[in-house]
Amino acid sequence: MNIRVLDKIESAWIKYDWKEVINRVSFSNDEIDTLIGMIDNFKSNRGAKELALFKYRQLPVYATIVKSEYGELLDWLYSNCIDKEMYEHCKRIIELKKRL
Repeated sequence: MNIRVLDKIESAWIKYDWKEVINRVSFSNDEIDTLIGMIDNFKSNRGAKELALFKYRQLPVYATIVKSEYGELLDWLYSNCIDKEMYEHCKRIIELKKRL
């Protein structure tokens, strides 16, 4: 979600940099697929300078990423997909990195 939209729908939310919290959260295969899809959808959106990647349950806390760090997140997702043996996602990540 673009954080400009988030500002409109939720007041008093807390923003964390994705690098600070990504290793503290365990993601299901579907959630990893969603993260890859978000980067794919927003990679060429010039209006979205920062994205909210995920929200902590029951708290108004969001982990966000700026556009210049998409490659780093894709590297993290790639290694996570290798560990979980999600090889079909690895191919998608490689193709996505080429288009960034």
